[in-house]
Amino acid sequence: MITGRILLENSKPMAHGIVAFFDKKTGPAPNPSQYFRLPDHIAPLDKEGKFSITIPTEQFYVGAILFHPDRESKGPPQKGDITLTVKDEMGKPKLFAMPANGDDIHLGTVVAGNLYDLEEEQTQLTAVSGTIFYRNKSRAEGVKLVAAKNSPGTAKAFVYTSQDTESSGDYLLRLPGAGTYTVRLSKPETSGPHFVVKNEENNDYLEKKEIVISVKKGQIPDGFDLIITV
Repeated sequence: MITGRILLENSKPMAHGIVAFFDKKTGPAPNPSQYFRLPDHIAPLDKEGKFSITIPTEQFYVGAILFHPDRESKGPPQKGDITLTVKDEMGKPKLFAMPANGDDIHLGTVVAGNLYDLEEEQTQLTAVSGTIFYRNKSRAEGVKLVAAKNSPGTAKAFVYTSQDTESSGDYLLRLPGAGTYTVRLSKPETSGPHFVVKNEENNDYLEKKEIVISVKKGQIPDGFDLIITV
């Protein structure tokens, strides 16, 4: 079991926030300033900022978030949220390991960081951006993308996510580095919505649950628009 307590900078508990655990096997350390990684496990914080959880993970990173009370939906951090990544003495995300003998881990008391500000953090990103449309050409609101890095010999882990699109349909999918990624909608239903892509051989259109993209480090190719079914 893993236990601990998280406080705000004013020494008050991060009451009713969420503590998140990121399995080393499924992706790199969390880095909200560069990309949004989905946690493998989460646990609620009680009114005193305390938590306890048992997870089937050998090595992991730890983070936490306290959503702004005006947020309508939960997800990646937005401006006004309070975020934390537990770091080591060098200022890097700290990698924890479960004891081989099965003993519990007590993380102690951790103090959370500052308010999250996407505009301040957004520098030197590797990402893809554009607008998501429905087939009728209206802009898709409330749509979220997830991505998995394609690595030979390893299973796809869809651990990178965009924020929900607003009424403009614009999205920014931030990624940890150069490479090829498989992208899909965060909660694709069996019957849709799916991506609509053009078949270059006969100019017809196909529906696909996933698409593959390639990105270069430190670049954000603009205008990578997507069409989805309703």
